[in-house]
Amino acid sequence: QWRRQYPVPFRNLKSEQKFTRWDWIDYTWVKPKNDLREESQKVDPDSIIVRGRMSESERRILLNPLIRENFSESNAKGESITLIRPKSIKVKWSKKTTNELLDERQKHAELSRQLSLLDGDIEDLDPCPYSFKLFWVDQNDGKHEHEMDDWETIGAYARFEGEYGEEKALEIIKLKYEQERIKKTRFSLQHA
Repeated sequence: QWRRQYPVPFRNLKSEQKFTRWDWIDYTWVKPKNDLREESQKVDPDSIIVRGRMSESERRILLNPLIRENFSESNAKGESITLIRPKSIKVKWSKKTTNELLDERQKHAELSRQLSLLDGDIEDLDPCPYSFKLFWVDQNDGKHEHEMDDWETIGAYARFEGEYGEEKALEIIKLKYEQERIKKTRFSLQHA
């Protein structure tokens, strides 16, 4: 089953609690009061225990029953989280303005002040200098566009930019989404 797990102040977790995308984890949770979506869980970060890494075959077993052809199918099932294998993917980016970057820094500083009352000091965040957009086509030829403002994309850009510089980092992001990820989803679909 899909689960939306939050809040998880990842940067404040103990090193043995820091998990990656394909790790098995145990945790305690409560139903959030302000989020009525069925899949949402409010995680107790102190309870997180990393149990190990999922194998490729475990990933397919977990994900394949959750795949939908389009958003209409998941909406009809009352799902607020879905997995759709795209036919094609294109990534585009634009440089953020100085005002956009200042606004992001300010919002993060305000959030950090609120969270630090509960979780201790949270280090300042340097916003990503780019906005990324994902353009993709679903299995029924529906066209979609989404902002890519998730922590994984932003973290990948920061890592690649630190290693290779700005221009190469953007090329790698494009390659990862448009070629590598689309190949992985096709492989998984054929070998389910």
